[in-house]
Amino acid sequence: MGSKFRFILMITFSTAMLAPGTALLAATSSVKFRQSCEQQLSGFEADTRAMVADWQKRADAALASRDAAKVGRVLEEAGSLTANVAGYSGSIFLKCLGESTYRSYLETRHRLYQFEARSDPGNIRSVIQAALFDAVNNPAKDANSVLSSIPVEARSYRTAMDTCEGNLRSIEYHRENGAFILTDEEALENMVKKVIAQVVAEAKQQVRTALANEDTEFNRAATQQEKEAAANVAGAGQLAKAMAGVDISNEMSPQLITLNRQASASREWLRKASAWEFKSGNSSQSFVRAEKRGDTLLARANDKSRDLILRDKLYDHAQKYYKWCNRDDKAARAENAHNAILPALEARQEQQRERLEQTQAEMKQKSKGMKEAIDSMKKTEAEKKQFKKEADELEEELGF
Repeated sequence: MGSKFRFILMITFSTAMLAPGTALLAATSSVKFRQSCEQQLSGFEADTRAMVADWQKRADAALASRDAAKVGRVLEEAGSLTANVAGYSGSIFLKCLGESTYRSYLETRHRLYQFEARSDPGNIRSVIQAALFDAVNNPAKDANSVLSSIPVEARSYRTAMDTCEGNLRSIEYHRENGAFILTDEEALENMVKKVIAQVVAEAKQQVRTALANEDTEFNRAATQQEKEAAANVAGAGQLAKAMAGVDISNEMSPQLITLNRQASASREWLRKASAWEFKSGNSSQSFVRAEKRGDTLLARANDKSRDLILRDKLYDHAQKYYKWCNRDDKAARAENAHNAILPALEARQEQQRERLEQTQAEMKQKSKGMKEAIDSMKKTEAEKKQFKKEADELEEELGF
């Protein structure tokens, strides 16, 4: 491109009012927009058109070569093509070159998105853009056809929302600045609004479902499998207490098994709900629910009648809820309360450890004594056999 045009791209232009009149723009453009374009493109129109033609040529070549990488680069170049010129930024600049040029630009960009979508279905932005243009140009297609092109998952729908909102912002920016709006743009605007409405409806339903599942999991009673696991743990704890005098059943009590399952499943569903909350923040439903769960578990943890090990885990889970929903103030209070019980918990654990070590030493000594007794029994039995053998030999020698 000529140095003159590159110089234009580096300047932030004003939109001063000049004498009206330009043959480049449709009558639907405002006087202000026409005058601004005339001012900034005066003397540089040839360079500007040459740049647009060069981009079009590269786009056609990339599509003809069926090279996905080249197509992607040309799409990226569209950003440079629509740099700040004539006091405007974005694709509105191309409208200074007239309706036919801008229409050609949109059609080419459509073909680029179509190719990229076919080459890389995981590129949700290109898939959505291609589907939107297809729906606009095909009366048989609607918002459902657009959304059916992507998987029903939070990340894809979030990208669809961002892409659609970007299209709306671009068209509204053109309108606010007095540029002409093509009928295709109006159709795209209407289609985008319908798609956004469906995205929002689906997202809300997904959030409701996730929160309902979270509530079920958090309040669900222990399953038969969990009860059996708890019974096995309790049996092992009773055996250990009988043998070593140490109660380990509290380490994995039925209450702890249920608590860990409840909290783990609850937070997983909260994460799913949060992923679908496109307008997230501290007031989001998932954050409000997480804070409520933290409050519930903290209240249980503060109950001094509960076992120390259970309280320890309750505090731990409460802090995780608070940290997840950005309630650092409550997380700090829960941590302080948690730290207050740690000395007693550590003393209890140290006492258990000492008892276990003592029991292990006693059992080792008993094992050693049993081995010596067995060895002694084996030795006595061997001596008996030898004596019997010698007696038999003597009787045989004497002829008895």
